[in-house]
Amino acid sequence: MGGGVLRYCMINAYCDGGVSMKAGIGGWAVVFVEEGGGVSYINGYDRRQGVTNNKMEMMGVIMAMKYCAEHYPGQPVTITSDSEYIVKGCNEWLDKWVLKQWKTTTGPVKNQNYWQEIKALRDVVKPTIQWCRGHDGNEYNEMADKLCVGAYQQALTDNKTGVSYQHDNQ
Repeated sequence: MGGGVLRYCMINAYCDGGVSMKAGIGGWAVVFVEEGGGVSYINGYDRRQGVTNNKMEMMGVIMAMKYCAEHYPGQPVTITSDSEYIVKGCNEWLDKWVLKQWKTTTGPVKNQNYWQEIKALRDVVKPTIQWCRGHDGNEYNEMADKLCVGAYQQALTDNKTGVSYQHDNQ
């Protein structure tokens, strides 16, 4: 995540995450669309035990906010996800969980470490977080989905353990 010349522009980040249950590998991707048409992406995979679809969806949002904090500091960011869990978590539940010391009516918040990182990054980046229907023709959501699947397929050919990350300025 290197630096570059910063300029003011609206950023739309389309996030996706998924898991190949058969292989036990998760993937995530973020497609960044700059006002004016610039498109780039980041994606990666996770082969650690216990990887889930929700964790990979959260990793997409985490990586989107980390990238925006570094490359677009102070600029307006809209994060779009096809995961209701992510959107409701960020927009409706997160602040309540903090007030209730990370507890729900049924016990501790699941994936708390991911949510805590999302909260810390959200407080810095201050994104608008919105939902879109998955697999419904949104060009950049579809691109994020393909990059996510490509990331965990790459993990199969790399035969590496742990987490990997790549970036492309198209």
